[in-house]
Amino acid sequence: MKRITALLLALVMTLPLAACGNDKGGDSGVKEVPLKEEIVLVDNEYITIKATAKYEDPKPNFTFYEVGYRVLIENHTDCYISVSYDKLSVDGFMVDGRFNYIDDVAPQKKANSSLAIYVDKNSSHNVVETIDDLLNTDGIIDVNQNSDGSNRYYGTDWGGKFHID
Repeated sequence: MKRITALLLALVMTLPLAACGNDKGGDSGVKEVPLKEEIVLVDNEYITIKATAKYEDPKPNFTFYEVGYRVLIENHTDCYISVSYDKLSVDGFMVDGRFNYIDDVAPQKKANSSLAIYVDKNSSHNVVETIDDLLNTDGIIDVNQNSDGSNRYYGTDWGGKFHID
């Protein structure tokens, strides 16, 4: 009886862990389409940012989902940097970014990240709903730096305006 109870208890305790796992083998619903060629958004002595693919992530358990671009960020400096975007528009309409913050990148490192656009499932006024709607995307990339790895970031002029056809 103790063995059966212990086995049942062990089984019950593993179920929550199985529910939290990342199912790499199944269909997550994320659609990703590589761009024909990478699009350089920023390229200077401090930082390089390239759009590499379009994606849409349906997020079935939420009232929103994301449509956007996968980006590669390369930090060429000896400082930590934080990258964000602002004033994002698609085909002439301003859109709501899911998060304006993209990523932190350590000195001399690269990061795969996303430039995500927020899509509300309950709204009929979404400018973007699928990757096919990502036309003439414009915005401003902000880059902030800090030299000691703390949370004190300082603005730079390393970013700038970008356009993706």
